[in-house]
Amino acid sequence: MIQARQLKLIALGGLNNDGGRLAAHAGALNIETADLANRGGGLFAGGLLRVSAADLDNAAGGQIAGQAVDFSLRGALGNRNGVIES
Repeated sequence: MIQARQLKLIALGGLNNDGGRLAAHAGALNIETADLANRGGGLFAGGLLRVSAADLDNAAGGQIAGQAVDFSLRGALGNRNGVIES
């Protein structure tokens, strides 16, 4: 679990948050990565939640929530049995 008021993560080789939690309670959560795996994990922001990635896998109970959600994906979004809300 990683929590902060605001959070910016840059993971050029990909980011595996399966079963994990990344939260920016009072502000923006910005993630820049190759591929983002969030199966059964959680991405939460009190402000803007922005993901720039090739592929985003939010299946199997993954949760993504923010005041506003912005995806910039070059590939696929997988959200089977996942939740994305704004």
